[in-house]
Amino acid sequence: MKAKYPLVIVLLSFFLIGCTGIGNQGGDMIASPKNKNIPIKGTWNISKYKIINEKIANKESLDDMIGKEAKFGTNAALFHEEIAVNPQYKSRKSTSSYYFVYFYKVNPKNLGINKDSIDIITIYSSDKLFYEFIRLDENTGIMYMEGAFLYLNRVSTEEPQYDRININPIDKKEEEVKNTSSGVLIGLRKDRLPNDKNKKHSEYRTIWIPWEVGNVEHIYEIPNLLVPRARGFWNVELEQRIAGNTVKESIKAYPIIEDNLSGTGSNGQAGSNVQGNNEGDGNSRFVNIMFASSDYLTVEIIDSSSGVPNMQRIRALPLDNVELGSGIKISDIIGQPGKLSMDQSAEAALTSINKELREVLEETPREDSFTVARRNGHWILRGRINARSSEYSDKYLDFNINMIPPSKLVNYDQLYVSWNKVKERVPEALDIYTSPNQDFAVILTESEILVYQISKGELSEEPVKRISVDVREKIIMAQWSKGDQMEKWNRFIKDNGKVIE
Repeated sequence: MKAKYPLVIVLLSFFLIGCTGIGNQGGDMIASPKNKNIPIKGTWNISKYKIINEKIANKESLDDMIGKEAKFGTNAALFHEEIAVNPQYKSRKSTSSYYFVYFYKVNPKNLGINKDSIDIITIYSSDKLFYEFIRLDENTGIMYMEGAFLYLNRVSTEEPQYDRININPIDKKEEEVKNTSSGVLIGLRKDRLPNDKNKKHSEYRTIWIPWEVGNVEHIYEIPNLLVPRARGFWNVELEQRIAGNTVKESIKAYPIIEDNLSGTGSNGQAGSNVQGNNEGDGNSRFVNIMFASSDYLTVEIIDSSSGVPNMQRIRALPLDNVELGSGIKISDIIGQPGKLSMDQSAEAALTSINKELREVLEETPREDSFTVARRNGHWILRGRINARSSEYSDKYLDFNINMIPPSKLVNYDQLYVSWNKVKERVPEALDIYTSPNQDFAVILTESEILVYQISKGELSEEPVKRISVDVREKIIMAQWSKGDQMEKWNRFIKDNGKVIE
């Protein structure tokens, strides 16, 4: 058995595991992460499996796993030819109905699970997710892997020794291939036309750019926003309802368990009213998604009555609970230093504007009025100060918050080509994103996304791929993966997306 090393990050849920008090729907009760007593320590035997998603499950691979062992100990965790060195185990309790129905859209009774309470043990290595183990009792459990649940029985409670685990080193060539494999999911929002009589909402799509062995073979497109999360991909879309002159827009966010990428929301949708949208109040509500990460969305909400726009407010919402009545506070994500930085940045911004505008704006920013934006090849935090009253509803001030976005919002934000070199090669460049492997760059212009190879900090003479974009399209998401995780994303998107280049 060949161990895939370094660690593979399998798609598990980060948000519900790592955060409390934000977007928790009451199903999981989170315990403090302790590694003194490993609840699943020992050797487990895989006895059978149950397929829940025929589209992505590989029956031949599943058959081959019957009789194989999984080992969990202090020094290592081994499962399905994948190894986590020096793992950490975090445990939480959940009701079986909540956990299986909400995340996998399967009745636990269909899996032979009749108990109400289950223990969920999440395995990490170097703060990266490995697998999730659902413990049913002391000696039985199940694990999810690519469309199926595997059933395991404990055969030993002894501490597995690292040198007893069958680990075959990856040869140098295979290691080099893994290190040069990376990919990025680019989320695009196409803004609505002003004064559109057809009331057409903003449109969203996702582009997948996989870089393998120094090249891009094909580029894929998926409708809506395909958001990679720790437990799997989620679909995020905008829904619009029109009644006469009234328009109501809301967000839908739901895990993709079956083939529901068409945007129908028929499987596992979590609808959003975005701050309590009232269907019968006669007012319209427009929603623009401004930024998407694995666990959060930021949105702009525009209410209007009799066709006259009111406040244009921005909010940050947890993806697990997009129907949250109000946005989360910046201190919920960054702590009090975030609030302090927001207040100081707002104060400096207010002193730089004219007196007339300053007098109609609120004196201090609302703590939930922030988003994530782009500037010179990096993600930045941005706040908004709205007017004191609806009389000046069209007046507001956007300002940059002097703090680097935390990893809860942004990962892989290094720029491996200087902005000056970008402008020299592509004078019309508006933005650039560079791979964490430092091997390719994605450059945005008004009409194209250009893919360039990077070598020793230099862009290639010509782009290796070109993708047409509308002048009204903006990038609101860039999610990177590399190595084994990139390969998993690539398999899924090849099966569900369409080739556009």
